[in-house]
Amino acid sequence: MPAGRRARLGSHERALPHGGYRHHYGSGAAIALDRPGRRTRVRSWSPVHGPFDAYLITQNESISIAEYLTDDSAGQPPYRTTVYYAYRPTAATQASMQWLDERAAPRVRGERILRDEIQCGEDELGVLLMSRRHGAVWYGSRLSTQRARSLAPYNTATSLQVASSLVAGMQWMLANSARGVVESDALDFRPVLADAAHWWAPLSLQFTDWLPRPGATSLAFTDFLLDDAMAQPDPSTLTMAC
Repeated sequence: MPAGRRARLGSHERALPHGGYRHHYGSGAAIALDRPGRRTRVRSWSPVHGPFDAYLITQNESISIAEYLTDDSAGQPPYRTTVYYAYRPTAATQASMQWLDERAAPRVRGERILRDEIQCGEDELGVLLMSRRHGAVWYGSRLSTQRARSLAPYNTATSLQVASSLVAGMQWMLANSARGVVESDALDFRPVLADAAHWWAPLSLQFTDWLPRPGATSLAFTDFLLDDAMAQPDPSTLTMAC
């Protein structure tokens, strides 16, 4: 996992999280935390798992989505949403993450990509949209390993979700070559989704009243951080997008 972590905090956030700081350059669409993603855990929710603990993973889309959704027409952003990626690996993966410790990592002699060893399971890959006024809704793919391999042998659910989205994006580029350079957040999602939906199926839409903490009303980012995520700061920097 990357040592740097970026996050974009929304305009409703009242304070930076512990160990967080702002950059003195750029558009202001990200903050940084002083610890790596493997030491920063957050709360999230999905239809199959319900509430779960996850790791805050660096993703450039977190920053670009927050910047795309920023309303700065008045000079100062009157509105900006908080965006971050939450990823929960398998139990076996979490057990192996102990080797990411700085003292243990040099003892790792080799690596291998798991492929046929992955025999079952599914990858819930989606977006959880939350609002103080309207509750929350999850939309995304719940692709199983079995279905992924029936569509494209040697794949896993995760690899097919990623590969099919890249192919769908390239198909859009071929059909719109005169558009020039277009940010991914500004693409027309409808043709891209139409090309990828078959590979991502089943797609699921589900509403929920889940909150990161009982009675939470502000939906501040600190409500989503697990308490022990504040422990053990690291000299390396995580950049996370919120």
